[in-house]
Amino acid sequence: MESGNKLLVHRSTVSEPRMLLVEEGQDYFLEDGDHLPYTLLENIGHGHSATVEKVQDMRTGSVYARKVFRIYNTRDRRREIFENEIKIIRRLARHHHIIRVFATYVAKGEVGLLLSPVADRGDLEAFLQDYNEKSPPIAQERRILESSFGCLASGLTFMHSQRIRHKDIKPRNILIHQGSVIYTDFGYSLDHSAASGSTTTGKA
Repeated sequence: MESGNKLLVHRSTVSEPRMLLVEEGQDYFLEDGDHLPYTLLENIGHGHSATVEKVQDMRTGSVYARKVFRIYNTRDRRREIFENEIKIIRRLARHHHIIRVFATYVAKGEVGLLLSPVADRGDLEAFLQDYNEKSPPIAQERRILESSFGCLASGLTFMHSQRIRHKDIKPRNILIHQGSVIYTDFGYSLDHSAASGSTTTGKA
C-alpha cells in the first residue's frame, strides 16, 4: 500500500479476458471483476461499509472470506476503511489469533479483501447464543470458551505491542475456527506506531 491518493499499489494489472491466478500477498488492479476466479458459496454477513461472502477459487480450490466494499466516488469513506484494514492486518499478520489477508483487488467500483481462514464455527456472538441454548453445554464448546480468554488476551497484547488499537472489539468481530478464536474487522483500528512513546488510553 502507498500513502496519498492511490488506492492500491498496482503490483499486478490484468486487461486480457482470462481467469486470474491470484497469488498470496498481491494487490490487483482489474478492468472488471470478470477476471476473478471466485465462485460464491455463501453470504456470510454485511455491515454499513462492506459485505462478506464465502468464496472458492475455481483454479486452486482454496476457500476464502471475501470482504467487498462498493466504492462510488473518490471521496467515499469506504475506500479509507478498506485501505486502513489492509494496512493494519498486514502489520499484525504473524499472530495466529488475527485474521490474515491473502490478497486484495480493485475492480470498477468495487474493492475486495480475500481473508483467511473462513471460520468453521462462525463468530463468537453466534457461538455464545448457541452455547446458551444448550442444556447442559457440550464439553468441547466449554473447552473452547475456557481457552478463549488466554488466546484473546494474547492477541490483544500483541496488537498493543505493535501500537495498534482495534477500536471495535465485540463478539461479532471475533471468529471461532478449529476451536480457536481469531480477531477480525480492523477497518476502524488506529495505528499509533508513528506517534510519540507516551501511553495511550481509551477503547482497545
